[in-house]
This record gives sequence, C-alpha cells and structure tokens, in this order.
Amino acid sequence: MRVTALVLALFVGPGLLLSLGCGSQPTGPVMQPGRPIPGLNLTGKWYSREFGDMRLVHSKNVVTGTYQDPRGPDHNGRVRGRINADLLELEWIKPGNPLAAIMPMRGSARLRITDNGCTLDGLWGYDKTWHGGGTWNATKSQFAVGGEHCVRQKATRPEATPADVPIDGTTEEALRDTPALEAPVPEGAAPGDAPPGLDPPDLVE
Repeated sequence: MRVTALVLALFVGPGLLLSLGCGSQPTGPVMQPGRPIPGLNLTGKWYSREFGDMRLVHSKNVVTGTYQDPRGPDHNGRVRGRINADLLELEWIKPGNPLAAIMPMRGSARLRITDNGCTLDGLWGYDKTWHGGGTWNATKSQFAVGGEHCVRQKATRPEATPADVPIDGTTEEALRDTPALEAPVPEGAAPGDAPPGLDPPDLVE
C-alpha cells in the first residue's frame, strides 16, 4: 500500500522554512529564492564574523572567491557557486594542513542576498548539505566594487534616537539647567590645588 507523505512547512525565519515529513521527522530547512536583484554585483571584499575576510568575484551568475578564517591560515579556504534570484548557493573547500592536524573539509552554503547586494545571511553545512554547520553572515566593504552604495544606503537609514534627545529622554534644555558637578576638595587643600599625584597644567601666557 502506497503511503503519501504529509509535508508540513513551519516558518523559522525570513524566507526560511523547516520541512517535516511523515512521523514529524525533520528533513531540514528550505530557503526559497525570492526576486532577482537588478544590477547585482558581489565582486569585492566582504567581512564575515564566522569566515573572516572574503574576496568574491562575480561574473554573470557565477561567484568564486576565497576566505581567510579568523582561526588562522590553516583554516582558510575557497568558494564557488552561483546566483539563483536573491540566493547565493555556494560550495566551500578548506584544504587544511595535515601537518598541523587540520584535515581537509568541504561543504555547501546557501546565503540570502539582502540590502541590495550589501549583506549576505544564511547557513552552511558539510558535504552536499547546506545547513547544520552554523550561520554564515557577511557585509560588503565600503572599498569594494559598489561599496560606496552600501555606505550611502546605511547613511540614509533613520536613526532610532534623534541626535538632540539623549537615550534616557532628557531634553537638551533640561541638561543646560542642570548644575555642573564639582569635584570634592581633599582635606587641607585649597580649592585651586591640583589633585594628589597630578601636576598642575602649564600656563600659557
């Protein structure tokens, strides 16, 4: 008797789904492509907290590059992948260094391209699996191709707190009306004396 599997999709993040098969056994997240980004160019230097400095070359829909792992050169690797709408689907390879007991590894990743090509957010895994290893986030350097666009985009975002209002809500007028605090004068010292251990500043005539 043929049993038709019932698949449930549970949202676990923006554009990220978790598929469950029959028996509620998780099969992993699903990241669906969104809309293509016009004029996208990922070429340049990127920084990832997880993978360090990245240098990518974007030609048509193919992306190649390298990363410098924060743990040291023996963990450095290279990447190759393709653009699928607003997704970057990658394969990563770490040659390793057997002399340092760091074995070669490889895996896959799937990163969502956001902020008009200024940010990458996604997951990575081992071998053919693009999840299960951890998160992979990166931001484009302002010195990369098109990086000035990312700087302008961040600069135009509204600030959460106006510059003239402190975080605690105290107004500028209230701050002006607040009396200045005076440092306590040590016992036996005149108000004009320098604090103990400090020489008075030189006077400029």
